[in-house]
Amino acid sequence: MFNGLGSFDEYDFRAYVRNDKGGLVFDCPPGNACGIYPSNWDMDKGRGYKFNCHNVDNAAQQITLLAGLATLHDYARKEISK
Repeated sequence: MFNGLGSFDEYDFRAYVRNDKGGLVFDCPPGNACGIYPSNWDMDKGRGYKFNCHNVDNAAQQITLLAGLATLHDYARKEISK
């Protein structure tokens, strides 16, 4: 699945909040700007929103983003249960 896609450096993966309203972004290698981000940046603070993706062209990118979302879910569940 990862053959011919280049190296996966630990610094190539990013997850961050882009604005003060909670715009969550996941970026992953390889590829050109592969990631998941809010479908609309004009969101209401404290409310949910839909996600969109960009350049998710192969299985390696898809599984990487899915693993990132699963990790975030586990982290949030642990924090909420404290």
